[in-house]
Amino acid sequence: MAADPVDKKPFTQEPGVRKVRSFVLRQGRFTPAQQRAFDELWPRFGLDYAGQPRDFDAAFGRHAPRVLEIGFGNGEALRFAAQHDKVRD
Repeated sequence: MAADPVDKKPFTQEPGVRKVRSFVLRQGRFTPAQQRAFDELWPRFGLDYAGQPRDFDAAFGRHAPRVLEIGFGNGEALRFAAQHDKVRD
């Protein structure tokens, strides 16, 4: 495997293994608007960590299959999916 022509350092990795490069600044912080939305909406939509298994039937008010969404994107796709799949939580 040849080294990237822009990278002047010699290639030292195993063949087939590539180091992930990211040019995006990942700060991991809320903007003021995100913080305000979180503070206002968490009491209605959030579930606090309880340190033990949660009774999701009680939390959602019913027994149904569940989907864990890990939160990529702005939530529009999640909202659409939830509105069109009412048999799952």
